[in-house]
Amino acid sequence: MAQAGTVTVLGGGNVTPAKKLIITGGRKFKNFVANGNFALVNIDSDGNGIADGWTGGGSNFVNPRVENNTQYWTPLKDSTYSSSLATRDYIMTPSVSNHKFYVAFIGSNIMGLWGILAGKVYRFSKTSGEISAIIPATFNYGSSGNQRIVLYAHEANVESSVKNFILIDLTAEFGEGNEPDLAWCDANIPQNIIW
Repeated sequence: MAQAGTVTVLGGGNVTPAKKLIITGGRKFKNFVANGNFALVNIDSDGNGIADGWTGGGSNFVNPRVENNTQYWTPLKDSTYSSSLATRDYIMTPSVSNHKFYVAFIGSNIMGLWGILAGKVYRFSKTSGEISAIIPATFNYGSSGNQRIVLYAHEANVESSVKNFILIDLTAEFGEGNEPDLAWCDANIPQNIIW
């Protein structure tokens, strides 16, 4: 049974009053990742080719540059941390364990994401284009400390890129058990981000 005030929206599905408020412009979402749009005033303040707020995984992360609000790099090895792009800050904390997260970005040569699932990389359904997913946080942050968000490359020696990286804590935004599905998130969150 639908909640009182629920409406059906174009594309199917029901929208609760809280979600309707967002659709009508009453709410914006704060991105969990600083500089997810790679557009800070000093995009690369230290001149290393990596956008502020981000870091390369190691020695297999080469030829980084930021152009047109997009981070580019070449991974010398696939699916390894030393070739990855990671948030500089440890943003995943014990307070978000068991929350659901919406991840969305435009990318190329990206295989998966580390830092939300316990002990493994979440593999995206595609490696290039508009990529999005809802990932439940199952990492035991209490025993392992805080985590960075890490993006792994799909193929070695093929340029990787990330643009407009969004990470939203759906459980914090909507409440446990009220998190929207992926189709709703894709249709409503990207255009309502506070960068």
